[in-house]
Amino acid sequence: MAECNKLDHRLDKYIKLKYGKNIPQALIEKSLRNKDITVNGAKAKASTMVTDEDDIQVSQHLEKLFTQIFCEAYDDKNSNPKARDYSKHLARFKSWIIYEDSDIIVLNKPSGIAMQLGTKTKIAIDVVAKEYCQDARIVHRLDKDTSGVTIIAKNLQTARWLTREFQCKNVEKQYYAMVTPRIDADVGSEITIDRPIIKLSDKSYVDYEKGKKAVTIFKVERHVGHNKTLVLAKPLTGRMHQIRVHLASIEHNILGDNKYLAIDAGNRYKRFMLHAYSIRFKMGNGKYMHFKAELDDDWTKDIG
Repeated sequence: MAECNKLDHRLDKYIKLKYGKNIPQALIEKSLRNKDITVNGAKAKASTMVTDEDDIQVSQHLEKLFTQIFCEAYDDKNSNPKARDYSKHLARFKSWIIYEDSDIIVLNKPSGIAMQLGTKTKIAIDVVAKEYCQDARIVHRLDKDTSGVTIIAKNLQTARWLTREFQCKNVEKQYYAMVTPRIDADVGSEITIDRPIIKLSDKSYVDYEKGKKAVTIFKVERHVGHNKTLVLAKPLTGRMHQIRVHLASIEHNILGDNKYLAIDAGNRYKRFMLHAYSIRFKMGNGKYMHFKAELDDDWTKDIG
């Protein structure tokens, strides 16, 4: 049955959500013609709309092929030709773990640590995670300077399931942000920003003509001093830098944000004050998991 049950999906989109976006369209089309993929026991087309009421069957040999393609795409994306010894970072990595079982590792990632290794980074979560657990796979990414809760899958089955849950918008996330100038609203009040966002290169912008729907709910937690407000942000959609763009669109900055400067104060702060505070999601066995990453000293000193 289709897991993305909040919306209807084309059958080919459902296959890519379930088995990975790298599954070739031509392979899906061929498999449908050969009835290696059926809907309710019958032959179907790529454009067939499916819901949670439909019985979607994939032949065993095709599932193995899909899994192979998923693994190869992941390995290609995360391979590092210059192999290094990252075991010396394991002690730090272990200190960030707030929960672990046979399927997942949940971290409270510090600010300044990248999720994936790049040409300008010497250390990242993905490579150290593989030192800790050979089959570790990143399924939830935070920006380098964003701290807080993030998830690592410990096996392929869990990685596929959680990737699908994120893609289907079934994961609830909340972030703390320290904002300037002070938001003119009472503590406990909520502000909903519904402004479409478009991604252009490494930045995102509000664009009412070409942007995709983006909605964030901000709750005023407390006012700090005369010029700052602590907010709890709940993004209902998953656009790149959504919280930052939405705040900048109403002329507020996250402290330390140099990329989306609505005012002149952001680049003079000691660090980027956005923290992934909580995450709630469902595992493949139907169990709901909920984790929180407490604020570090930089935050508690500022909040008082």
